[in-house]
Formats: sequence, structure tokens, C-alpha cells
Amino acid sequence: MSQTSQKYQRRIDIYSKKHAQIEKRISQIALSRLFAFLIFLFFGISAWYDGNRVYALVALIALGTYGFFAWLHEKLYDLQPRAKMFLQINQEALYRTNHQWEMIRDGGEWALDEDGKENPMFKELQIFGEVSLYKALNHCALYGSKKELANRLKHGIKDDLLRVNTQNAALSLIPENNLRQRVLVEGKLSGLNQKEVNRFLKWINTDQHLPRWIVWLSKIQPLILLATWVQATLTLSFEIPTAWQAFLFLQILIYALTTKTLQPCYEVLVSDQHRPIQSLEHIFKLVEKKHFEDAYLKSWQSSLCQNGLPSTQIQSLSKYANALAVKHSALLYGVLSTLFLWELRYASKVVSWHQSNHQHIPKLLEALYTFEVISSLSFFASDHPNYSAPTLVTLATDSFENHPQINPIDVKALGHPLFKPSVRKDNDFTMHFPYKLLLVTGSNMSGKSSFLRALGMNLKLAQMGCVVCAKAFQFVQCDLATSIQVNDDPAQGWSRYYAEVVRIKSIIQRAKQEKSLPLFYLIDEMLSGTNSLERQKASRFITQQLLSSHAFGMITTHDLSLTELQSKYPTQIDCAFFGDEWDATHKQLKFDYQIQSGIATSTNALRVFEQEGIQIE
Repeated sequence: MSQTSQKYQRRIDIYSKKHAQIEKRISQIALSRLFAFLIFLFFGISAWYDGNRVYALVALIALGTYGFFAWLHEKLYDLQPRAKMFLQINQEALYRTNHQWEMIRDGGEWALDEDGKENPMFKELQIFGEVSLYKALNHCALYGSKKELANRLKHGIKDDLLRVNTQNAALSLIPENNLRQRVLVEGKLSGLNQKEVNRFLKWINTDQHLPRWIVWLSKIQPLILLATWVQATLTLSFEIPTAWQAFLFLQILIYALTTKTLQPCYEVLVSDQHRPIQSLEHIFKLVEKKHFEDAYLKSWQSSLCQNGLPSTQIQSLSKYANALAVKHSALLYGVLSTLFLWELRYASKVVSWHQSNHQHIPKLLEALYTFEVISSLSFFASDHPNYSAPTLVTLATDSFENHPQINPIDVKALGHPLFKPSVRKDNDFTMHFPYKLLLVTGSNMSGKSSFLRALGMNLKLAQMGCVVCAKAFQFVQCDLATSIQVNDDPAQGWSRYYAEVVRIKSIIQRAKQEKSLPLFYLIDEMLSGTNSLERQKASRFITQQLLSSHAFGMITTHDLSLTELQSKYPTQIDCAFFGDEWDATHKQLKFDYQIQSGIATSTNALRVFEQEGIQIE
């Protein structure tokens, strides 16, 4: 078991024990409450009938004890779900560490649709899905945070400074495991879903204002209440004639005239929607006063609190929403709204709060989403201490060709981030300038496709400001395109071969476009679904088209004749290969999964059959 696994297992044991202790104490206190109440009942009744002061004192002590146990009971009920949630998030973290992907439900499949059209690269590079980078990275509780994480996985961070700031901020949070886990727990306990957020934001973005006469009434309503209750007290207690009935009628009339105008201003808040929003108060409290060392997080925190503490703002709204929630009790609502002008008072406060806060509340939510994404990247870095921070090489122009001293990709000990360390094979690899294309040959099962995926996935991690599965990773900012093990598309009536042709066409078109970023392409086993003669001719044409663009990339192939292009383009094409060995004694293929310079000199298609006991003459 790795050190990271041991760390999470210890936490699981701690929180399992805590949760069991809390449940036991809740049961004990519930029994103690009952016992204290029975004592109060017995001695209270005895004191009532006997007039015994000792009995009365015991009854009072029992009542106080009952109140104390009730308070303690409430505190433990508040701790119970938190202990359970800490247990759950550490168990999920252990699943990630042990690569038990099937135990984690959200693979981000909902994010696969991009602008109404699915981008197959995200499946080919295992960005989303059952076994995916999204599952490995996602430590977000709020839907908005998950959406931002998915978008960064899809598109990366184009702003170089923001990417570096994000990377440094995530690394600075590695020692803050307690903070990261508490934010995650509070977010999950909030129960906040996107439907609730959308309803709340729709309310926030809707202009809320009251007619002047209602605003005027809200200001004088304390005087009206004071006049009504002073007169009522004088008349009912001292029999002094007053006009309190007229003032009470005035209050009823005010309620009748204002309620239809006031209700739309707070209806969203008196459903269940205000409760999840209220729970965000706990998350903001965790981050708004935290002392951060990182400059970017300090700036983030300053922006978060520039209009006051977010927790205080949400606390105020929650207070008003809770007061107006009496609407669910028709009798209580009617009594309070008429006798105390309750609705007028608190609905006016809600409108006033909205007018003061509606502009920056959406920004607070966006800031919270950003923090959760950074926290997720920090979780990932903390769980993989052997991963490294990538280095971005900035280009002065849109093409690395104009920078002869820069290798666009230069990595040491590159590995597949979703493979277990025990089976992962790491590779050193450099895309040497001035070469624009690396042709990778090799036999079946030698590791070509996995290497392409490892490179593409780590590039995606680097572009979003995350650590990568490598000892060193230098890259230039670029767009990425893939064609890896393309499948048929029955929905469109496309065969595997046609689907691959369509994909390669799109890569060539993107490569030839004038864009701010160069294109890096990864093409695996090009045109394997057709006959050798036509595949060779088409493959050569495609390769030459890519060489004539500003793009750079890698193509894996079994077609050794394609490497003949190296002699025609010696300054643009480099060759590498993955090899194998045949163990004649055990009739078994052996692979080292190491990329080497040169061209493969062997094939193994028939050896695979022989390994499986099938002799082909």
C-alpha cells in the first residue's frame, strides 16, 4: 500500500471511529434527556400538589439539565453528518489512489457534448468517462465548480499568466489538507444543485423594487406597530379609551394591499432554495479570513471580500428568508403579517438586500467555483508527490519554427497518469527542433497507442495548470488534435475507415488554418482499415500535407514504408520505435515499452497467434 493510500486509510479509521462515537453519544444523550424530563415531570407535579420547595428545586434542576442535554443533542446532530461526510470523501480519495475507478460515480460524461457536437478527442484521451482524468481530478462539490473543471480540461487555460498562477496556487495549498477537505465537506453538505443555483441567480438578476408608497409604509411601520400596541395595552389593561381597533384595522388593510406586490420579491427564498444558499455561508467563512501565502490566492481573497464578508451577506439573507418561511404555516403567517406587519418588514429587507448585493453575488459564486477547481488540482498534486510541475515555454510568435533553440515538447520519465505505478512504464521524450513530425513504428502491443495517450493527457493537465505524470515536462502552448483508435459511427452510418478519413481531414484543415497557436496532432495507426497499396499512397499524401503546415506532431504506424519519407524530408521528419522480443522457449512476446530512436526492424503479428497456440504455416 502506498503512503498516500495509508494516509487515507488512517483518516478513514479515524472518522469511522468518530462517527460511531457520535452516534453512541446521541443515543446516550437522548436517553438522558428522557430521564431528565421524567424527573422534572415527577418532582414538578409533586411540588405543585405538596408545595415542597425541595421538590420544586429538583424539578428546576431537572429542567435545566433537560435543556442542556437538548442543546448538546443539537450540537451532536450537527457534527454527525460532517463526520459521515469526512468518512465518505476519504473513502473516495482512497478509491482514486487505488485506481478503483468503478467505485466513483461521476466521470464527467455530461461534459462530453461540446457546442452540440461531441468531441471524440475527450474519449480517446480518457478525459471523461469510466476511467478518466476527470475522475482522478474531481474534488468539487458544487456543480458550477465541476463545470469549470470540465471546461479547463477541455480547453486548458490560454492565458499564460493565469495558468502559472493557478499552478502555483494549487501547489501552495498542498499543506492545507484540512482546509481543502473542510471546504469539500461543507460543499457536499450544502446539497446545492444547479437547478437551485439557476433559480437563485434568476432571482438575483431580476430587478427587485417596490412602489414608493410601500417603501414609505415599510419605514413608518414601526411607528404604526408602536401606536397600535401602546393603545391596545392602555385600553385592555387600564380601560383607557383609544383608537387601537382603528389602527389594527389599518394594519390588516396594509397587509391586504401589499401582499400581492411583496410575495414575488421573496417567493424563491421561502421554498427549499434558501437553505442550500444559506449553507454556502460555512464555506465562505473557511476561506474569507484564511491567511494565504500565495500571491494569487491573496488577490483572489481580496476580490472576494471587497464588498464585505460574503458569509455576513449570506447570513443576512438567510435571516430574512427564515423569517419569511412562516408563510408555510397559514395560521402563523396570517397572525404575524397582520398583527406585526411581518411580511412588510422582512420582504422590504429582502428587497433592500437585493439592491445592495445583486451585482456581486454571482461573482462570489464564480470565485467559489474557482477555488474549488484550484483545490481539486491541489488534491491531485498532494496525492501524487512524485509528479512534477510543468514548464511553459513562451513563444514570441505563433510558430515554434521561428525559435530554433526551443524544443516544443521535452519530457523526462513521462508516464500514463491513469496507470498504476506498479505497471506504468515511463519514457524520456523530446520533440527535437527542427523536426515537425515524429514517425513512430513498432509491432502490435508494444505501447505506441498508450504513449500517445500519455503524452496527450499530460499535455491537457499541463495546459490547465496541473502537475503532470513526469519528472520534467516542458511544452509550448498549442492546440491539440487526435485520431487514436477511431471507431465506426452507426448513428451517422459511418464505417471505421470513413470515420477516420473524416477525422484526419479535420486535422489537416485545422493544421492549415492561420491561428494564434500551433497545432499539435497525435495520429495512431493511420488508415489501417484499407488495403496496403492504397493506405501507403494516402498516408504519404496526408503526411506531406501536415508537413506543409505550421503544425507538429506524431504518427504511429505499422507501415515501415512510410519511414522512407525521412530521406525526402530529413530536416522535418524524425523516427522512433517501440520494440519487442520473442522468447522461443516459453513462446511468449516480451515488451519493454520504451521509445527508442530509429525504425522498428521486426513485426509480431504471427507471433501473437503462436503465443495463443495457433500455428500459421
